[in-house]
Amino acid sequence: MIHHVIRFTVKPDVTEKQLDELLTSLREHAQEVPAVESVFVGREHGGDYTWSATVVLADLDAYWAYLTHPAHLCTDRLGWPLLETFAMFDVVDDPDPEMGPRIAALHQRRLDENPELTDVISDAGRPNG
Repeated sequence: MIHHVIRFTVKPDVTEKQLDELLTSLREHAQEVPAVESVFVGREHGGDYTWSATVVLADLDAYWAYLTHPAHLCTDRLGWPLLETFAMFDVVDDPDPEMGPRIAALHQRRLDENPELTDVISDAGRPNG
């Protein structure tokens, strides 16, 4: 199993409506992807971020299906411009030490196949305009 975790804080000028749209999109996009075992989105307490989301996936094939699903790409386009800070990590129960590099390769492959995401992600942290 892979627990894909994102942590984030939105920019100060993000409206309540924009935040609601982002949180709804995070919850709903994961439910639209058949490869997702479960999803949890909520407010973070006691850390350096305000919000977190965890998506549970069975394996690397499910991870790839999740990363490339149109609903996930839609959430990327909606969410990245709103983020002030962001962190991502994965927790896996597979003892294979190559899981980290394999997951990183999936992310790189997704960016290579979707170059418009590179622009969206590189704009994260800039003021909304």
